[in-house]
Amino acid sequence: MKSLLSIDFGDKRTGFAKSDELGLLAHPHSVFKTHPYGKLLVHMKSIVEEFNMGGIVLGVPYGESERITKQTEKVLRFKAKLENDFDIPVYEIDESYSSKMALDMAHQRGQNFKQIKKDIDAQAAAIFLQDFLDRVTPQQKEEIGEC
Repeated sequence: MKSLLSIDFGDKRTGFAKSDELGLLAHPHSVFKTHPYGKLLVHMKSIVEEFNMGGIVLGVPYGESERITKQTEKVLRFKAKLENDFDIPVYEIDESYSSKMALDMAHQRGQNFKQIKKDIDAQAAAIFLQDFLDRVTPQQKEEIGEC
């Protein structure tokens, strides 16, 4: 299996995480300003090329009721751009509450929001990437490796 890049797309910042090549563990990578999109695209392409990514896991905020909100629509438009700009598959996963989970984990480590503010988006991306990795079947991992 090739590594996967996960993206926590936000209005101001976008967080990135990546998986190991075995598809077992997710690691926070970086946080980058969302706008302008051209610079964000260059950053994403450099990560994809550097780590020879096999796919992108995009966090989409569906929530418990799975209703489409304005933020959900923004992220789905971003997904369409990714599918147009990259030649690797883009997978969706519900990222609802991933930022809260990242903050809760930081509190468990004795950190507060101020200490992790700059990294929380990458931490959130790692949380839902790990969830994705835990759900992927061995056959799906082989398919990702063929990309």
